[in-house]
Amino acid sequence: MSTSLSASAPRGAMSRWLSPARRVGSFVLLAAAFATFSAGAFAQGNRDFNDRDRDLDRRDRDLDRDRDLDRAPVRRNTDELYKSLIESETERRNLRRSTDPRGTFAPARVIDQPTREMLQARKIVEGLTRDADDLARMVNEEARHNNQLRPMVGEVLKLRARINLIADRAAQQNDHAVLVEDLRNIDRDWRIVALRLSQTRGMDRQTYELIEHINGDAKELTQILDIKPQMNRRELMRYTAAIATDMGNLLEDAEYELGRTQDRDQVLASGRRVRQQAYLLANAVEDQREYDIVLDEYKHFKSLWSPFATSLRQFQNRTLDRHVRRIAESDNHVTELLWMPNQMDRQRLLYLTDALKRDVDEFFSRTPLKLLIDLPDSRSVIPVSNEFYGVCSHFTDTVNSDDTDDEVIAAFRYIESSHRTFMQVFRQVNSQSALQVLRQIQQGVDDLREGLNMNDHTQGRRSAELAGLIDNLAGQLEVETKRWLENRRATFRTQALQEVASFSTQARRLNESITLGDNPIQQQKDVSLLFESWRRVYNYIKTCDTEERAKLQQLSTQITPALVDLQTLITP
Repeated sequence: MSTSLSASAPRGAMSRWLSPARRVGSFVLLAAAFATFSAGAFAQGNRDFNDRDRDLDRRDRDLDRDRDLDRAPVRRNTDELYKSLIESETERRNLRRSTDPRGTFAPARVIDQPTREMLQARKIVEGLTRDADDLARMVNEEARHNNQLRPMVGEVLKLRARINLIADRAAQQNDHAVLVEDLRNIDRDWRIVALRLSQTRGMDRQTYELIEHINGDAKELTQILDIKPQMNRRELMRYTAAIATDMGNLLEDAEYELGRTQDRDQVLASGRRVRQQAYLLANAVEDQREYDIVLDEYKHFKSLWSPFATSLRQFQNRTLDRHVRRIAESDNHVTELLWMPNQMDRQRLLYLTDALKRDVDEFFSRTPLKLLIDLPDSRSVIPVSNEFYGVCSHFTDTVNSDDTDDEVIAAFRYIESSHRTFMQVFRQVNSQSALQVLRQIQQGVDDLREGLNMNDHTQGRRSAELAGLIDNLAGQLEVETKRWLENRRATFRTQALQEVASFSTQARRLNESITLGDNPIQQQKDVSLLFESWRRVYNYIKTCDTEERAKLQQLSTQITPALVDLQTLITP
């Protein structure tokens, strides 16, 4: 068990920060430049972390209170989002049935009485409907104070909509076969959602119990209807292919970066074994092999990849680090897609922490002393730097110890708090090269969150991906709407084109705002306005009865769920 951080921890951290020879010159100059500092400025760098956390917590509570006041006008009733998803899911299913080249949707047989399987399915689906409603409500409420749940609100709402639509079909049809394809899709998606929820820390006990209850009902339903476990093969193909490609790129760069040495030859030999296994894994997915076979290939890949990635730490090479990060990110996705719980990989955490420390070193090597002196909060440069480096060293010590996973996460929280202060002090530095390294430091902290399986690490990235997707779809929608209306004399032609153009413009501006990291309160309002604009646009395009209808339907069934995801992710 690790002891709590005390005043002695920062002093030890400071000695580690000041000891390397490459840092001495910089900090001697800094000490001279800041000779007029009071002793309190340096003492601040050594003060107790717990006191600092209390200050940070108090400040965060004040910020949260102010944000709550500002965001109240943009909160959207989840029932309204749910109704939009019902419309979208209905339209999506109708579109899939009308363009179903594989014949995956079984035609309903005309029978007078429900089949035995349908009678059993109706009872289970009725219970699942109530449970999905309850889960959506509980996750939505808990997400207000648990950021790790924010990315899950939209996913749970979508599943709730789809389960309710299946319940309606079960009540209207007698043939159980009409439910099979939709239930296959829900089984595929629910497995991922359930895994993510079950690994989220800090939820209410009743929420965990409800997830297990839904798992039990879902298993019983798939057994009744003889539905095999469904993998998301499209996503698996995407990420396993990415791993194989990135392994090839890593080996090419390793051959150049490491020079003609014995270490290089050993890395290349080991890396080629890993790459070949990555190919076998990707082939197993592409060839539609059974789950157990794919899982075995993946486990073999992991047994080769983990020690190989650890062996690269010794080189402290930024180019190789980037490849390792990309492969590790894809690897996390594959782990999840194979329904395996993410285990804390401590060797990877050490690797990422070492890379983060090197980024901090590089930041100061790229930042001239004059620029540090000119910072608005220049008095904080030394104590804030010492503290950030110190908490990284403390995190390394915790990972290397026998401490529990929860204690490792608690140690990371110090990095989070100190990182916020670090960025506040240094983000105004007048140097593009230094700002580039600050972005690398931000990425390093995000990578640690991912390595710790903290779901909130994906929020910024996911928001940016959704905003880019909506921007792209809005542009396509504008083109298709113009094509639809160019030769029509509809009374609403002018208004419809104006609304679509306005929607496209708003989507582009929101994408730029999220990419640039603009004011989050304004982003919340902009997302709400974009959703209102989309509802007006949708009321026009759903009246299309020409050949453009299929394309407009395809776009709208992507835009609505993307907007719901973005709305629930950005606006609590």
